[in-house]
Amino acid sequence: MAIGDSLKLWDIRTLRCVRHFEGHVNRSLPCSVAISPCGRFIACGSEDRCAYIYETRSSTYLEKLKDHTESVINVAFNPSTVQLTTCTVDGKLQTFSP
Repeated sequence: MAIGDSLKLWDIRTLRCVRHFEGHVNRSLPCSVAISPCGRFIACGSEDRCAYIYETRSSTYLEKLKDHTESVINVAFNPSTVQLTTCTVDGKLQTFSP
């Protein structure tokens, strides 16, 4: 988790940033990040009441998941199905499927 308006993916072998993801809003709340079980997608929460999905290898923004009631502070991929669950500051959960 981190505070800032971008995500960075680091290669721990070289200690270099290999990907940079932008578009979400995190200025005061730490919002979690999750990588899909297949490794192809990365999701993050945001203070703009949305969750964002990016393609891991290219850093391409893919989708903005809207209609949350508050800031999205946690995201998690289901390890056995193609679903993403989000949690907001007010404790509400939502599950998204493609």
